[in-house]
Amino acid sequence: MTELHEGVCGTHSGAGTMVAKVLQAGYYWPTVQGDCTEYVQKCLKCQEFDTLSHQKPENLHYILSP
Repeated sequence: MTELHEGVCGTHSGAGTMVAKVLQAGYYWPTVQGDCTEYVQKCLKCQEFDTLSHQKPENLHYILSP
């Protein structure tokens, strides 16, 4: 699971991507969704940057209907 999550280039895939990779590899794993979600939640590098917003704040604009 570590290799799927971190990958060769250190991509830190999310739980959904990890599940898809496991199933595409042909593994039978009944609890794969829960196990991958739990693994991603325990990854310190993923949790460290989870709440960062990469967009600059912007003023709200009114939308007027015609």
